[in-house]
Formats: sequence, C-alpha cells, structure tokens
Amino acid sequence: MAEATMGTSTLLKSYVTDNPIQQAESLMLLRGRNGWWGKWLWRLAIGLVVFLLILPFINGGNTWFRHDLNVTISLLVLIQVVLYAKIMMATLATGAQSVVRERTGRTLDLLLLTGINHRQFVLGKWLGVMRSVLRDHAWLWILRVGTLVWYSAYWQVNLNTPWNQYDEVRLSGVIVNWDAVLLAAVILLGFGFLEMALSSAVGILTGLFPWAKRAGVWVAAVLRLGVPVMIAGIVAWSMGQFEPWPFRPELSHEVRTQTITSIGSLFDSGALSSIYYIHNGQWDDVYAPDSSVLSGQLIGMALYVGLTGISLGLATTVAVRQGINNSSGHQVVRKRKIDRITALNPVKSAVLASEPAITPTLDEGATNIFDLADADKVRVELYQYRRNVSQLHLRLMSDAGVQYAQFSGVAYMDVPSRWIGADFRVGTADELQAALQENGIHLNSLMSEGVRLFIAQAGDKTVRIIAARAQRLSELPNRG
Repeated sequence: MAEATMGTSTLLKSYVTDNPIQQAESLMLLRGRNGWWGKWLWRLAIGLVVFLLILPFINGGNTWFRHDLNVTISLLVLIQVVLYAKIMMATLATGAQSVVRERTGRTLDLLLLTGINHRQFVLGKWLGVMRSVLRDHAWLWILRVGTLVWYSAYWQVNLNTPWNQYDEVRLSGVIVNWDAVLLAAVILLGFGFLEMALSSAVGILTGLFPWAKRAGVWVAAVLRLGVPVMIAGIVAWSMGQFEPWPFRPELSHEVRTQTITSIGSLFDSGALSSIYYIHNGQWDDVYAPDSSVLSGQLIGMALYVGLTGISLGLATTVAVRQGINNSSGHQVVRKRKIDRITALNPVKSAVLASEPAITPTLDEGATNIFDLADADKVRVELYQYRRNVSQLHLRLMSDAGVQYAQFSGVAYMDVPSRWIGADFRVGTADELQAALQENGIHLNSLMSEGVRLFIAQAGDKTVRIIAARAQRLSELPNRG
C-alpha cells in the first residue's frame, strides 16, 4: 500500500488538514445552515437558555429562591432533553444529506476522478459535518454544565439546610462544589465530542445507500439508537440477567455500576452518570464509589470510539464495493444524452458524426496520441466516468469543434475538472510501475499486460490515467 510509505504528517495533511473534501464540505455547510425560521428558532432557544441560567442571580434575594431554583433546574433539564434529541437528529441528517447531495447531484464520480480515494472522501465528509455541527454541540455542553452548576447549589442547599429554614436560603449563602462541576464538565466535553463523531459517522454511512426521499435519516436514527439497545441486550444476556429471578446471577455493586454507566452513556452522552459527582458519593445505595462510575464512563467512551471507527470503516467499504451509486431510490428512465455544445451547432454535429472513431497507436513513448491539431491548446473537460464499465470520457473542445476522448479499462485516474492541453503521451514501463506502486494499485496477470499510463500536462499539474485503451470519438457515447 502506498500509505505505508507515507509519513504521519503527510497522512494527516492528506486525510485531515488539507483534505479538499473536508474543506469544501465545511464551507458549503457553514454557508447553507438553517433557513430564516431555523435560525430564529435556534436563537430563541439560546436566548431562553441564557435567561434561565441567569435567572437565579435575578431572584437571588427572594424568599422563594430555593423553589425558583428548583423550577429553573427542571426547565433546563427539559430543554436539555429536547435539544439533545434535536441536535442528534440534525447531526444524523447533516451526515446523510452530505452524501445524498453528491449522489443525487451526480458529482460523486467527479470527486473520485480528482485523485480523491474513498477513505479521503469518507473522512472528508465526516470532518466537514462535524465542523458544521460543532456550534450546536458546544451550546449543548454549555447548557449541561450550567445545569450542573445550579444543581450542585440546589443539592448543597438540601444537604445543609433544615427543611423548616428553606425560606431563609438566599443566593449569597449558596455553595457550589466546583471540583465536582469541573470534573463533570471535562467528562461531558469528551462525551459531547464523541457523540458528535458517532452521529456524523452513522449519518454518512446511511447516506451511501439509495433510500427513498428522507428515509435515510430515520434509518440513521434507528441505527444510532438500535445498536446501543442491541449491545445492552447482548451484555445482559451474557451476564445471565434474562434468567428467572431465583436463577439469575447476582452481580457485584461495582460491576452493575460499570455496566449501567457505560451502556447508559450511549443514550445520554454521560449526562446522568455525571450527576453522581455532584452528589459527592452520597448515592451509595444506587452507585458504587467514584472509581466505578469513572471506569464505567471510560468504557462508554471506548464504546463510542469503537462504534465510530466501525461506522467509518463500513462507510469506506460500502463506497468501494458499491461503487459510485447515483441512484436516488426511484426508478430512473435512461435517455440518450445530447451534448449541448454540439446540439447548438447542427452543422458541426453532422460533420463530426460522420467521422469514424480513431483508435491511436499506443506504442510506448508515443505523443499526441489523439492526433489533434495544436493539441497543447485544446480545452479539455471531464465529462463522465462510467464506473460499471470502467470508462472515462473527456470532452475535447477546439476551433475544429467538439470531440471526445474515451479511456476504457480504467484502473486509476488523477484528472482535474478542466484544463488546457490534450497532448497525451504513453508513459514508459518504468513510469507505469512507479505510478502503480505510488498509488498502491495491484493488477492481476491478465490486466498487467494490457494497461498503459497516459500522461498529459495541465499547467503545473500532471494528468495521469492508467487504462487499457484510448480512443477519439466524434460524438457523445450513448449512456443508456
């Protein structure tokens, strides 16, 4: 594999920082965020959260401060549940639609023709989706931490104040366990990032399949919630918890805590288990000591990482095996495609259509294989790639008219969308072997004897196509 010879920094740049799919996806999603109503509803929700977070400061001197604090915390928890569900669905939908948009727009083929491999495509989409939803998950984290701050204050009031003195509680006398809040905030930050990563990966995975309309989003939601349920069932069955009560194995307090905390975190991103730190270990009848809760949360994080890796791996495998599927889930009636440039000029169209296809001599080192006049001035556009038959078509435009270059048996291509210069040459055997090794391409004995490396210069970029045959066509091939 070519990746084995690349350094860590080179891989990081290729797949993460300089990944063109990630850059384009981030820019497109950030520009195309929610419409007018969506933006104002989101701003209204943020305004309500901010108001509730500062409300205890406003009512800090009132007689009913404790009661108002209780109501505030209840409203914050309710908003948190609604926003968590909304943000999870939005992340799944964004991930799925980022792939569906390319598929229905028939641009997936063109992306792969620019030298982007399937792993770069999947990782680029994943990173771009995460960047676009980062703001939403950051606000959810702020909401959760703010809720924990006031819950810590409320818990300390209940712990240190007799019930008949609740009316005397004021904001100035409230104590917050900042150590516990800080620990919970760090844990929630990690879970928030992992939730964002997992939901984005699941959305991208489901988007690679041709679901009808928006069914893919609901499939992603079922998959996101169904897998944790399945994991919970498998764990419970392996521990014998489905046995009748007299024969059910008795689990230790620590094991029960770790199991509930780790699997439960897949449903709430560690929100409920983080409350334990606020209680400062005073739920001994429900939870084990801090170490068991923390280890359970770490196991939950490991489950997040594993599920995210599996989702991305499956997405890459589906992209490779399924190829580039431009189906939208509906039956498509194929028609003969007429090139607009040729159709606008019927005289040239008739002349070009009468010319037979030209199959050049593909001897090693041959230049200007398509026998074009002023080949270095011909404008070239990437027209289509028919993956099912491994055919690549380039449109050649010059003063003489519009023609097409067809490459058959394509094994690899690094082609920009358009450039000037159609002076293709046949590479040497050494150049072919170097290109195969550089890109990790392994050909069987039948293909290795017939493929050639076709090279053209597009400014500073070198166009490279590894294929078995090249032809010049006078009209657009029938795609039907």
